[in-house]
Amino acid sequence: MPLIKKIPSSINTESMQKILNKFARKQLRVNNYELTADDTIFYPYYIVSLKGKIKRAFNLPDRQIPLIYIIDGVEGKLYKLAGIPEIISEDYPATRLIPLEISNEEAEKKAEAFALTYLRRAFRSFWVPVVELQKTELVYIPLHIQTVTSNEKKYKLTVNGFTGEINIDQKGLGICRRNIYK
Repeated sequence: MPLIKKIPSSINTESMQKILNKFARKQLRVNNYELTADDTIFYPYYIVSLKGKIKRAFNLPDRQIPLIYIIDGVEGKLYKLAGIPEIISEDYPATRLIPLEISNEEAEKKAEAFALTYLRRAFRSFWVPVVELQKTELVYIPLHIQTVTSNEKKYKLTVNGFTGEINIDQKGLGICRRNIYK
């Protein structure tokens, strides 16, 4: 079993049940249903820490801006974070890990390009900003797979353990699609 770094789930089982009950009633529009927990899988993300420097006039010191991004390890989507979340190391079987499709270098390039664009737009300066890579870390986020059964229809739901977002899909890859199984 490989040792992985993961972000612990911010949702406990009781709060997940409340969220899923509300989701089943309001989004799926089912009243009589059975909710079963299937499995927990782990989705890869890169956390990239950067430091932006912007030169200032009148011999003022350079402005230092810390930037933290989380990049999807499968689709390559980039999200900005306010801070680095808590990360723990645990052993998990490789069958519960979704395979990476984005390399470490690709994630770093995406983050640097986005940071440079952000610094140019947010901080007007006569000089081009400089972006320095500080740290890149591969982490996994838990996806809790649940099944809602109602009137011979089955809905597979994935609950993101970091954000609490609920998606309806079969593979648990965060694709927002409705898949109805009979």
